[in-house]
Amino acid sequence: MIRNIENRLRKLELKMELRERQSCRALGWVTEHLPPERIQNLATNERVVVDWFRDCGGFVPGRQRISTDPADQGRHCEEGGYLLDVIQELHQTCSYRERKGSCRNCEGTPVAEDAPQEPLRDSCFGSID
Repeated sequence: MIRNIENRLRKLELKMELRERQSCRALGWVTEHLPPERIQNLATNERVVVDWFRDCGGFVPGRQRISTDPADQGRHCEEGGYLLDVIQELHQTCSYRERKGSCRNCEGTPVAEDAPQEPLRDSCFGSID
């Protein structure tokens, strides 16, 4: 009987390990797209990759970019982190750039720290007003 319980326990532990390995820690969503015309007219050595630039605790926004490097698989920020250069680039065309405050892309980064603070706006995911 003890051997039977041990076997059942081992099977349950294996199932739990498999579930943990299969679970998704975050949802990735491409929020910054290239124009469709540009994607349709790629040169033979070009392809679209996605840079996952911000880990927002369960949500990871990405932006498309064109690469000519066959080894380029897109960039990935660390868990809980961000790719500052990508956020700085996106901030150049952010609709909230001319207003005080920052968008959710910039929140908690040096980009947001350079701007006077007001209630946060959400340029990528829709307004939170």
